Parts: sequence; C-alpha cells; structure tokens
Amino acid sequence: MRDFIIRRLNKSEVSLLKEFTYLAVYVPQGVIIPPKSIVELPELRVYYQDFGKQAGDVCLVAEADNKIVGAVWTRIVNDFAHIDDNTPSLAIAVAKESKGKGVGTRLLNKMLDVLKDEGFLSVSLSVQKENYAVKMYKRAGFEVIKDNGEELIMLKTYNVILTADIEDAEHICSLVQNTIQKVYPRYYAKEAVDFFCKLHSVEAIIKDIEQGSVKILLKGDKIVATGSRTGNHITRVFVAPEEQGRGFGSLIMNKLESELAEEGFHIAHLETSLPAKDFYERAGYIVVQREEIELDGKNNVLKYEVMEKTL
Repeated sequence: MRDFIIRRLNKSEVSLLKEFTYLAVYVPQGVIIPPKSIVELPELRVYYQDFGKQAGDVCLVAEADNKIVGAVWTRIVNDFAHIDDNTPSLAIAVAKESKGKGVGTRLLNKMLDVLKDEGFLSVSLSVQKENYAVKMYKRAGFEVIKDNGEELIMLKTYNVILTADIEDAEHICSLVQNTIQKVYPRYYAKEAVDFFCKLHSVEAIIKDIEQGSVKILLKGDKIVATGSRTGNHITRVFVAPEEQGRGFGSLIMNKLESELAEEGFHIAHLETSLPAKDFYERAGYIVVQREEIELDGKNNVLKYEVMEKTL
C-alpha cells in the first residue's frame, strides 16, 4: 500500500460507515465471525444511521490509492461508552489489508486533535480487554474509568484535572462562594444560603487540601470546577456558573469515582443540594436517606438527602 492521506468524510460517503461499523466489531480469537447483518441491530445502527445530522458527528477517513482503508468517527450516543450528553463516543476501524501499517494510530491522533479544536472536553470509547487496540488508546491518553469484566470504558479528557495545592485554596473558595451566591438563592432561604457559605469556608477547603482530597479542573490556567472526597464520601462538587452545562461536573465526578474504585471502594456516597440533585441522579446516584439540620435555633430547618452509587 502506498502512503495514505487523512481527510474528512464526504457527505456522499456516509453510507460507508455501515461497512466500517461492521469492521469495528471485535471478534476474539476462536469465535465465529458474525454475519454482516449484525450491523442492523439497534445497538450498532446508532453508530451510522443519519450520520452528520447531530452534534458530535465527526468522521475522518484514511485514503490510499483512491480507496478508503480506515475510518474513525464520533457520535454523542447512549451506548456502552456513554459518559454524558457532552462527550462523544469514538469508533475506529481499519480494513484488514491495511492493518499494521499505522493507519489506526494516525487516524486516532488526528481525530483527537480535531475534537480538541472543535471544543470538545473529552471523548470516550468501549473496548474489549483482549483487543490489541487497548495499548494504542492508552498511548493516546485514554484512561480506564470502568472495568466491566471483559470490556473497558476509557476516557480522554482535554482539560487537566489536578490535585489542589494550598495556593489554590483562595481560588477554590472564590469559585464555590460565587456559585452558592448566584445559584442557591433560587432554591433556598437566606439562612440556608449563609449556612452553605460558612460550610465551605476557605479554612474548610484548606483542611481538605492538606489531606490531599481536593481536585480542580483547569480550563487553560483557570479553575472552573472542583470536587473533594474523604474516603468514599464525595463533597464540595462545584462548577463555575458561567461554565455549567459543558460536562465539567461529570469530569470531576468521573475522576473522584475512579479514585474510589482504585482504592477498593464499591459505593460512593454524598449529600446533595437541591440545585445538584438532578445532576447526581443522571450520574447514577439514588436517594438512600433524608436528613435535616437546624440552622439558627429559630426553627429554621434545612432538609437534605443522602445519595449513593454502586461503583
């Protein structure tokens, strides 16, 4: 095979994705190769049907000698690798005769550059453990966030998540306090808003930082999200109001949950505020207990819910 070029898929070539979806199906050694009709199953049809008509539909192809020999494409779809509605799932396939020639690696790396340029914060994929492509994905910066036994869910993020240092405390406190003051008055009385502000004081944040339990997400050099944990207890997950709805909260939660799983925890638990309850429910948390605390000795009571998720 001569050298190949990588380019965008043309609209007239969209039908080829059906073929490459079939090629992307991993067949372990010794297993009977499935018929091509398998791509008509609903769980596979979502990867190519009406491609190009929704956000997150991006496809690159490798072309050699006027023939397309490989493709990599992404869609925001509720598949095995689904993270949230802002994170596209990635699929890749290379024609048999072109494997082992660097086509897959170049396609993947180019796609990651394209997604970053188009403003995506992360991209996910699912892959069988036995698939040799796991090594390629790891080299490209994907991390395992879930192990389903035979299958891995992997995620690459473009925004950096770091463990906070003491010098980050004031910035984190400013983010948290600003978010509380802008968002919480829609849900709580003033006494409750004041309570949350005191709860998340800079002193409390410094204490958690000293324990190495605070994460920050950087957009460039700006802290736009944070989350903490003590053991398997997740706390203080906040995203700057102007950055909400972009998947930052999910990225922080995925990082915290991945650390819990690595440390052998099987359950994560947290207390939810009213603004965050829907977010946690979408992330798989369920209410296991309802609590209340007295705020000021004047019969002002704050009710809240304890939620858990099996990791």
